Amino acid sequence: MPIYRDEYLAYWGNVYIANRALLKERGVLFETFLINPRAILDAVAFCKPLPLTDDFYPLLPAQRAVQERLIHAELDQYERDALEHELSAITPTGAAPVRRANGQLIEPLKHHAHPQKRGSRCQFKVPRCG
Repeated sequence: MPIYRDEYLAYWGNVYIANRALLKERGVLFETFLINPRAILDAVAFCKPLPLTDDFYPLLPAQRAVQERLIHAELDQYERDALEHELSAITPTGAAPVRRANGQLIEPLKHHAHPQKRGSRCQFKVPRCG
């Protein structure tokens, strides 16, 4: 951090305090303000991008739209991967688990054995003649 003279600090300190509401709203700290006070005051007063040392300025509307689209695409992919992982996990449902194969859920069939036939189906006997 550079060393400033007392007169410089006193003068620009009074200017910073007089415009504190605008400067705080834009997030300008006093240390940052001292680097280039005239340019920063001009930018704050006329709603221009603040001058920064590394030539970085806020994104343009078209750039902001691309950034949001990329962020949403990344979130959608994350949710898709989480859902895919959830669906591919084996879920125990008793003796036979449900599983996923080739994008389809497979649940083993439960076979019920039918009782064996016990005797004839006819309850009455037809008398024989003869």
